[in-house]
Amino acid sequence: MADYRMLGFWWDVAQAGGLAVVAAYTWLANRSKANRAAIDRVDGRVGEMAGRLERLEQRADTAPTHSDLSVLHERITELSGAVRELTGVMQQLRRAVDRVETYLLEKGGE
Repeated sequence: MADYRMLGFWWDVAQAGGLAVVAAYTWLANRSKANRAAIDRVDGRVGEMAGRLERLEQRADTAPTHSDLSVLHERITELSGAVRELTGVMQQLRRAVDRVETYLLEKGGE
């Protein structure tokens, strides 16, 4: 005769084992889905950063070079010298106009 108590015990053990297997599978599947979602978010951010990097590289390609800036610096230096020269000329012209004005004011009454 079969021992039903022992058979029930092993049946309970098998059910517990099956439940543990299902629980482990569910946990792994959910973890895999969570990882996939996280990876998808990172992939989206990497794609966005790649686009930003490409735009920055395009801007860097059209940016002035060191030699361009050197030429610009030389031109600004030349322009600064010309402005200083014009400032001196304008000061001399102002002194001359002031003398003429003073002369006319002093002699204008005669």
